Amino acid sequence: LSYYQEKFQYILIDEFQDTNTSQNEITKLLASFYQTPNIFVVGDDEQSIFRFQGASMENILEFKKNYPETKIIVLEDNYRSGQNILDASRTLILNNKNQIFNRLKIPKNLKSQIKNTDSEINVAEFSNGSIENYFVAKEILNLNKTQKVPFSEIAVLYRNNSDVTELTDFLAKLNIPYQLEIGENIFDDPEINKLISFFKVLNASDNPQENKVLFEVMHYSFFKLLPLDIYKIVVASHKKKNNIFNILAGNLKPLNLEKESRVKKFLKLILDCREIVHNNTFATSFEMIINHSGYLDYLISLKDIQHLNRLQTLFKYIQLLNLKQKKLNLEIFLDHLELLAENNFTLKEESISSEISGVRLMTAHKAKGLEFNFVFIIHLTDGHWGQNSKRQLIKLPSLLEIQKVSDENDEEERRLFYVCLTRARTGIYLSFAHKYGEAENQTLLMPSKFLSELPVKDLKRIDALKYEQQYEERLKLRFQAKKWIQSKNLTDFLKSILAEFKFNPTALNTFLDCPQRFFFDNILRVPKAKDFNQSYGTAVHFALERFFKIYKQDLVMPQKINLIGWFKEGLKDEILAKTDSDRALKQGSVVLKNYYDLYEQIWRKAGPPLFCEYNFGYNKVRLIDYKTSAPKSLNHILGLTKDKDLSLFYQAYFYRLLIDCDSTFNWQVGEIIFDFISPQGFKQVVLPIDEEKYKEFKLLVHETYQKITKLKFAKEFKSCAKRERNCDYQHICQEHKI
Repeated sequence: LSYYQEKFQYILIDEFQDTNTSQNEITKLLASFYQTPNIFVVGDDEQSIFRFQGASMENILEFKKNYPETKIIVLEDNYRSGQNILDASRTLILNNKNQIFNRLKIPKNLKSQIKNTDSEINVAEFSNGSIENYFVAKEILNLNKTQKVPFSEIAVLYRNNSDVTELTDFLAKLNIPYQLEIGENIFDDPEINKLISFFKVLNASDNPQENKVLFEVMHYSFFKLLPLDIYKIVVASHKKKNNIFNILAGNLKPLNLEKESRVKKFLKLILDCREIVHNNTFATSFEMIINHSGYLDYLISLKDIQHLNRLQTLFKYIQLLNLKQKKLNLEIFLDHLELLAENNFTLKEESISSEISGVRLMTAHKAKGLEFNFVFIIHLTDGHWGQNSKRQLIKLPSLLEIQKVSDENDEEERRLFYVCLTRARTGIYLSFAHKYGEAENQTLLMPSKFLSELPVKDLKRIDALKYEQQYEERLKLRFQAKKWIQSKNLTDFLKSILAEFKFNPTALNTFLDCPQRFFFDNILRVPKAKDFNQSYGTAVHFALERFFKIYKQDLVMPQKINLIGWFKEGLKDEILAKTDSDRALKQGSVVLKNYYDLYEQIWRKAGPPLFCEYNFGYNKVRLIDYKTSAPKSLNHILGLTKDKDLSLFYQAYFYRLLIDCDSTFNWQVGEIIFDFISPQGFKQVVLPIDEEKYKEFKLLVHETYQKITKLKFAKEFKSCAKRERNCDYQHICQEHKI
């Protein structure tokens, strides 16, 4: 403790109202060494909205008690919102009885320093949620067109992520870019849950307890089963007192199905996928299943970047699990997901990009600390925002404690609403509907009590009737096909990725081979597990890199046993099935033993390298790249064979280009060697440097990079249908006529 007390002699804490008891105790301990510690805290009890995380605004009161000499500075000048917004927000929050600023006798009357701002608070009431969502989308479009408000300066705030499901559809169909700030739990995404449900079917497809899940999965559009056929199968299951899977696997003729072939194809898919799971690591199975099942095609057809991003997040998580747990299988994975759910653990979606260009959609809690020109606060109904209004006029004594907790919850909810209101600079739109969803006989919802706590004089009521009457336009919009815009403008999205894009030989070769595959692999990064050859090659490279690093560091050549040991170490970091891992271990041990025996004397004579994978002679550099594939001839590398594959040639020249561009590298590349290390034999192929070809290559790199930055993926694409070859994405391109 004394070490940290001496180290941290000045303490500054922002958002002090959000600190919990433990954090407050740590602060007190750090400051306890000095009689008058240097500690400065900033807090606002009216923005204390994280009590569910243990935050306590009582820490502000206790601070004054612990440090009686505290100097209090009240900030009353507001440089964000118009006065109308500040006054209305103040009127609202005064309904909270437990206000620390009152207890400390500190005045708090915010004065807007924004000049010439006519701020408005608009209120809109609708008969159902669909009209409310339509209104929000249309009004956002209107703000952008008539007042030239950038989409990024508009926010929609809500209580639950499910509140904006339909709204995002309206935004997409009106070509309004948006950024959905979920970033919480990818398992809240219904599309991810479809994949999980399919996995459950694969895990227990013949289990009677899984009838419900199988019935649900059969309805997924990417399996293309007809509803009538599904119903006939379910009725047969009931009549024969057998589970659905057994009906699928039995004689279908008596059922007189409309599309029996599709049902048989669905059954075969389940059996094929179960075989995939049985014979591969789970990470590999995952990649194979999303392709084989048609799920990936389906996800891409939704034209929503964020669905793919969540799939990528899930795949990375599975890879991490598989690395830690080599025996990970489908059953263990599903048990793991259940454990996560039982303990309320979430898997947060990875951020797509830090560049925001569309309307910001986020929960109320996520909005804290942000500001926008216009803020929409939606679904403002009783019980959704704030506790349900009390209908009891007389409180029974036994309910006093319950009432106390309820009041505290209400005050926290009111503070949350206050935070939302004060995010706006210029205008606020408050909206609610009396009904959400399509269910009949719903109890009509009442507006949140917080609306009635705002001063009527500051509110402007919107004529909702015109939106109610735009029935035809609303329905057309609701059912029209989505455009590829979704979570944010596609161009902005791609540019934000390219801002962090690293151009390398693989990316160059992929683009030259097929720009559309480059889009999937290098831009969208569609989940892919390493195959056997890739994992094996990575482990061999790891061993050789470690070998030469140690040789350079110690000036003593490591022994053969060390080289093989490092290979085994590298192999542990690869996700391989037991049989593949054993095969790789046996193959690699033999290959590296023979390779060591062949080159031992040459390495001893040459001495340690100056850089890993580089050997030097005189002032020239010999660049060596190790390959674990079958040996290639010089003609093959030069693209002079039948397949005209120039990928290795481009890779070699790309390395030369990188070296030439490095001002700290003081050697000249004399030759490039591909050192093939494979069970088929060892071979070194020397690729001489042709300066004329090198100039042509540099021009090719420049042109290719320009095409990438100008997003010419589709324009450079040649139809896979005309190129008879195997490709992971061929079926996707054909399906969507890319």
